[in-house]
Amino acid sequence: MVFWQVADHIWGLIQPFLHASTQDIATIGVDGHSWMFPVAFGIFEKENTKNWVWFMQQLKLCIGDPEGLAIHTDACKGLENAITPVYPSCEHRECMMHLMLNFKKKFKGDILDNMWPLAWTYETEKHESLMAEIEAISPEAIAYLKKQHNCLWTRSKFSSITKVEYVSNNLAEVFNNWIRDKKQLAIVELADKYREMAMQMRAKRRKVADGLQGTILPSVVKELNQKSKGLRYGEVRATPTIAEISGNGWRHIVDLGKKECSCRRWQIGGKPCTLALHFIFSKGEKVDQYVDDCFSVAKFKAAYEPILMPIRG
Repeated sequence: MVFWQVADHIWGLIQPFLHASTQDIATIGVDGHSWMFPVAFGIFEKENTKNWVWFMQQLKLCIGDPEGLAIHTDACKGLENAITPVYPSCEHRECMMHLMLNFKKKFKGDILDNMWPLAWTYETEKHESLMAEIEAISPEAIAYLKKQHNCLWTRSKFSSITKVEYVSNNLAEVFNNWIRDKKQLAIVELADKYREMAMQMRAKRRKVADGLQGTILPSVVKELNQKSKGLRYGEVRATPTIAEISGNGWRHIVDLGKKECSCRRWQIGGKPCTLALHFIFSKGEKVDQYVDDCFSVAKFKAAYEPILMPIRG
C-alpha cells in the first residue's frame, strides 16, 4: 500500500476504483483546476468487501475523516459495502453512468428521458417533479432506484460543503488512460512506475503553481468572465446584495452576502452561477471575491508543495 502525501484542503471528493485488468486499486481526488489528484494506490489479490475495507482503512490513516468528504464509487464488487464501516458519515455518491447501464436493462422508453436531467439538476423541487413524472409512468422504477441505487447520484442531494458537482466517475477513466501502458508491469515495477509518474506530475504542477498570480486561479476567473458575456436577465433588487433574477419563465433569489442562489448551483459547485454572475457584473464588481476558497491560488500551491522524495533503485 502506498499513499502520496495529500494536502488537507485540496478536495472534498475522492473516487476509489479498481483496474479491470489487474487487482491494483487507486483513489483519485480533484484539485482547483479540475485536474486529477492521485491520492493512493494499492494491490490486493481478490476483489471483495474484506479487501476493500482494508484499503479504505489505510486511506483513513492517510487522510483522516475531513468534513465534507464525498466518496464517489462505481460498480466495483464489494466496494459499496466497504464505505460505511470505515466512513459512516461521509457523503457516498454513485456513478450515474453505471447507474444508467443497470437501469436501462430493466426499463425502456420515455422514462429514460428524465434520468440524466434528474442527475444534473441542482434544485430539490425540480428533482421531485422529475421523480413524480417517472413514478406516473412506472412506480416500479422508483422502487428499483430506492432499493438498488440508494447512494447519492443527483446534484440536488449533494452537500454544499464539498464543492464538487461530478455525477460520474470520469476521474477514474482519466487515471486509467494515464497509466494504461503500465498496468501489465510486474507488481514491484508497477508500484515504482506509479511513484515516478506521481513525482513528475507534482513537479510539473508545482512549476505551474509558481507562475500563478492573484487570489483565484486565473483559469477559473477566465471561465466565469466568459460565462458572463451576453447574459440578459431581469433583475429586481431587494437590497444592494440580494435580488430576484428572472428569465425564460423562471425566477431565483441571489444573495451575494451568503454566496447563494436558490438554483443551488453556486452552493454545490463553489463558483457563481450565471444568475449570480449577472448580478455581480451589473454591480460592476469583480468575480474573484465570490468564488470559493478551494479555487484559490494559495490552495493550489499548498496542494503541490509537499515533495515526493526520490528513492534508490
